[in-house]
Amino acid sequence: MPRKLLVVEDEPDVLESFMDLVGQVPGYEAHRAINAREARELLEAGHWAVIVADELLPDGSGLELLSEAAHTQPQAARALMSAYPVFRQLIEGLNLHLVEKFFAKPFDPPSIEGWLTEVSDRRARASGDFERIPPLHRDVWIRGGW
Repeated sequence: MPRKLLVVEDEPDVLESFMDLVGQVPGYEAHRAINAREARELLEAGHWAVIVADELLPDGSGLELLSEAAHTQPQAARALMSAYPVFRQLIEGLNLHLVEKFFAKPFDPPSIEGWLTEVSDRRARASGDFERIPPLHRDVWIRGGW
């Protein structure tokens, strides 16, 4: 069963690029929201494995949204992205354990793919679902390399 990933981004081109990128990472079912209101509705309606939010949304802050998600979806990996310097928000999010990862826009596709693979591997190890771990990673994990 694919893991549900929510991308919250108000810029259509950035959203499409991110969705295309996520579509190339196996094991994820990507969903989109263009503002905080839509994201809250989706968060209330389901269980999410990953939530990625832009910091500057037309109707709120991505960090505020991730803070809410940390309480309602504590199992979800959470990432913040922004094209602007948001150091105060990022530090606050990291210190409060609301944000696990930050992506600067324009984002680097390999770093996003790598993080999503890492999140997927972590979940598979935690659930004992060894078949979901890529063979090389599975061999290292079974031998106690993690």
